[in-house]
Amino acid sequence: MRCPTCPRPEFFLMTTLLVILIPILIADVMNPVLLAAQIYVMGKKNPYRNVALFLLGWFVAYLVAGIVLAIGLDAIVDRLQNPKTIDYVIQLGIGIALLCVAFQAFTSKGEKPKREFKEPSKISPVFCFLFGAQINIVSMPFAIPYFGALDQIMKADLSLGASLSVLVLYNVLYVLPFALLVLVRWIYREKGDLLLQKVNTFMEKMSACIMPVLLVVLGIALLVDGVGYFFGKPLFAI
Repeated sequence: MRCPTCPRPEFFLMTTLLVILIPILIADVMNPVLLAAQIYVMGKKNPYRNVALFLLGWFVAYLVAGIVLAIGLDAIVDRLQNPKTIDYVIQLGIGIALLCVAFQAFTSKGEKPKREFKEPSKISPVFCFLFGAQINIVSMPFAIPYFGALDQIMKADLSLGASLSVLVLYNVLYVLPFALLVLVRWIYREKGDLLLQKVNTFMEKMSACIMPVLLVVLGIALLVDGVGYFFGKPLFAI
């Protein structure tokens, strides 16, 4: 029998953290802007090279942004001195922000203007990479679930290597569905374009319907967890 007071293995903590991050990832991946930009890139010359660089640009920008945000939050609140309390305070703020965004989404259905990106005159490998990074940076203020994921990773109090591994895996899982769509396009060729357009339309509809609900669920869960911490009973006790 293992001593109940002994610290749990870091692998167990990472696995538990990933289970917590899955619903956040689902909310985060509902990104019709990324999919629309991906479909545009795949409609040009050398589609597979272009889309690979495009997704790589997105991945690198998202990962770097996550590391910078985590380091920035760590420096601002001096997390090393009090790693738990301040994380829960941040979490309460994120939970409230999620509910506010969800409320706005529920009350402004049918009134959202579509976000568009300017079509460039030519496509180059460098452009595709920078385009993916640019789409990510522009949409970063709307990536509230990602902020929630970063907060959960920080709150887990893992080692630097383990935290970075979880963050990298989160970003890989984020890009994976979009990468699988490239495989669909390669298998079905021209028919794949029609399928991708249908997927894009479906994603836009699902994002409009599911995203607010997921934001409400995540917002309430983070609030309950944050308030519970101050009463000694956090919801996500890792």
